[in-house]
Amino acid sequence: MERPGNCWLGVGHRCDRCYQMGLLHVYATGEIHSLIVDGSPRRTRWNWSQATNSVRISLFVPSASEGGLAGEFGMMLHLVRQLALCLALVVPATVKVRAQPGNPEPLSIDRQGYLFAGGKYLPSDSGRAMSGQLYAEFQIPAKQTHPWPIVMIHGGSQTGTNFTGTPDGREGWAQFFLRQGYAVYVVDQPGRGRAAYEPGRYGLASRVDLENTARRFVAPERFNLWPQAHLHTQWPGMGEPGDPVFDQFYASQVPSIENFTLQQTLNSDAIQALLEKIGPAILLTHSQSGAFGWPVADARVDLVKAILAVEPNGPPFFNVENVSGPEWYRDAPVQARPWGITAVHLTYDPLVSKASELVIARQEKPDGADLTRCWEQKSPPRQLPRLQRIPILIVTAEASYHAPYDHCTVKYLEQAGVASHVDQVGGNWHPRQRSHDDAGKKQPGDRTSNGEVVVNSVISCGKTRPIASTNCGGKLHTLSSSSWVRHWARDTKLN
Repeated sequence: MERPGNCWLGVGHRCDRCYQMGLLHVYATGEIHSLIVDGSPRRTRWNWSQATNSVRISLFVPSASEGGLAGEFGMMLHLVRQLALCLALVVPATVKVRAQPGNPEPLSIDRQGYLFAGGKYLPSDSGRAMSGQLYAEFQIPAKQTHPWPIVMIHGGSQTGTNFTGTPDGREGWAQFFLRQGYAVYVVDQPGRGRAAYEPGRYGLASRVDLENTARRFVAPERFNLWPQAHLHTQWPGMGEPGDPVFDQFYASQVPSIENFTLQQTLNSDAIQALLEKIGPAILLTHSQSGAFGWPVADARVDLVKAILAVEPNGPPFFNVENVSGPEWYRDAPVQARPWGITAVHLTYDPLVSKASELVIARQEKPDGADLTRCWEQKSPPRQLPRLQRIPILIVTAEASYHAPYDHCTVKYLEQAGVASHVDQVGGNWHPRQRSHDDAGKKQPGDRTSNGEVVVNSVISCGKTRPIASTNCGGKLHTLSSSSWVRHWARDTKLN
């Protein structure tokens, strides 16, 4: 079939003119679920979905190093015109070009409110002041089907809004877990959001970096600072200032306490105080807060029923700095996590009184192409006996800057006696806010999943089975992202 502009479309057919000026992803209603378009030097995949009666379009123009940005706006208009011709062949006339958020059923909530936990009165320039407290907003579903609530702890430069919605107006993970029958507590860390910043106690705050937001979080495929960055496909918009979704996300960014060890001390104490108030719970950590979950679980095994660590702060010991390929990675000069996976004390066996007693060495070769070389303990490795008793699942995104090194955190835990693997979500970025397909409804263009999760197994005590498998040998499995939590909860007996 042919239309003006040399544009063909059909199963296995080509649409060259739509692609020759840049990378284009199309999401549309139709019978075609996946159309691979060949003949372009860049990735040219068309993803189709029947999940909604809508079309979402994301256009990505090549960077200056790939030919320049001259005429960017004109190229976009040209691509849209060509796209319209292609869509006319297969998309019903009732389809809308602009995707709109769905209208989920109203939440059924028995009780909701907030509380503060932790905090101490300490001297300040203006007299005594409280510092160290966190804020937690809770919702209890009318039909609570799971015994343990989920405590959601956001990462750096964020607040609890990371879990209560997405920048394009959809529900967040808080609502998802509520609908699954979990009570939910969403935290603002000390010094963040509704937990006031106390300058005399917290010191300097790191500023929010606009350029870093684009490089690391929103459009990593434009900068290619790590080998997996080109796999990013899930941002619902242009990913630059002026785009409504980008602006909403950037507006949610806030300064953070600059001292990383102080962050961990304050948050570990405050989270423990929260658990003492609400009782045993599941911790869902993300990024920076990943380093908080380990010491909390280590100190209060009785109150932490499980940890879901989404791209936890890492890798062990040294931060990874991105440099130009082919080297790609370089260790920071100073250890950020001298206790392995934290900057604060953990209980090792044999006992460790100071972090320098951990004897470590770096791998001579990485575990795979495009991965960093991990730091591990020298043999015989000391164990983490308290973490061995807690079910732990680590999830990372294939396009994130964590993709090259989250496996190192898993290896470190395994070496310390915590049987483990890392799970990957395809096409994604780092700030993990849920999408409709997490609830079993595939939504084209969502950021947190492209409809599949590549799963190895749970990280857990040795008796826990891998997700959807009875073999701990690392066999890969594909699950919808709505199911990994249910599988994990079932296999770790959290129901």
